[in-house]
Amino acid sequence: ELRGRSYEKNIRPDYLKEVQDGYFGFFKSQTELKIVVLDTTHMDFVNKESDFQQLKNAIFDGKYSPGMNMLNL
Repeated sequence: ELRGRSYEKNIRPDYLKEVQDGYFGFFKSQTELKIVVLDTTHMDFVNKESDFQQLKNAIFDGKYSPGMNMLNL
């Protein structure tokens, strides 16, 4: 089991959403930096080599513009 630690089980989803929103708010204000947000919801990059390669390529081969770059893999 990779997740599901006992201390994680009592974290409220609305708290996690607030944390995410706070980070995204900060990232959006950093217009001079190249920030890449990768949605890997449908990937298994631990057990599938092709998913891992796709993730690695997205990180290292991507030509991103300054500001927030969202990518669904």
